[in-house]
Amino acid sequence: MKRLKIKTRVDDISTWEFEGPLSLILERVQDLIKQHGPDAHCYYNSRFYYDYDNEPTPRYELSIEREETDDELKVRMLEQAEYIRKREEAEKAEFERLSQKFGAKQ
Repeated sequence: MKRLKIKTRVDDISTWEFEGPLSLILERVQDLIKQHGPDAHCYYNSRFYYDYDNEPTPRYELSIEREETDDELKVRMLEQAEYIRKREEAEKAEFERLSQKFGAKQ
């Protein structure tokens, strides 16, 4: 079974952390690369709200993509199998209901 790519937010960065001299911003970016790798993505979220705020608090959100783990794959396969089983059970019940209502035709 093919493993999924899972996108995970790993850090929230206040906008003020990217203000100031470029040398300080560069240091901050280099620290983020050391912590999360060069493939981490930084997104600007201008509509983020804290629970206690009436106005949005813009921030940057740092995320990484990773391959799903063996445990996550196992759980997903079990959930998928259970979903298929329940769907087939519901379809069978619906078929039986309609067969009784309209009579089975061959």
